[in-house]
Amino acid sequence: MLELTKKADYALRLMIEVAAFGDGGLSTAEVARREEIPHPFLRKVGKELVSAGLLISTRGARGGLKLAHPAETISLLEIVRAVDEPVLSKCVVDPGACTRSHRCAVYPVWRRIQLEMERAMEAVRLSDMAKHHKLTAGSATARKGLTEQTTVQMAPK
Repeated sequence: MLELTKKADYALRLMIEVAAFGDGGLSTAEVARREEIPHPFLRKVGKELVSAGLLISTRGARGGLKLAHPAETISLLEIVRAVDEPVLSKCVVDPGACTRSHRCAVYPVWRRIQLEMERAMEAVRLSDMAKHHKLTAGSATARKGLTEQTTVQMAPK
């Protein structure tokens, strides 16, 4: 099944932190400390999110990371795609890479599931994740609850 890479996980955690607590700008060092993420790796992820147009980076004493768009307009899918590709099976995102896709009985099934997964990820808003994060910040039990809630929200209807 789909398993997000560490890079995608860190991108989500960074975006949620910035959305929840980054009113005046938030540094990657602060997020790395709070989220227990290696700072050099998070800094690279942050640069990719800036390049993708999801974050704005400002230097200086009052600098830091800010959202480039309102959190209500940013989807889970958009964040993951900025650093990675949510892929159930390689053949569904690059059919040309598979010589069997035109005659494979499983290909249409994987393709349908891939599209449903992407629709579900598109429906999850950064604002909702950040709101929940603000309410539960710091609690390991609450973080587990966020994962369970996101899983339920992402389930296809």
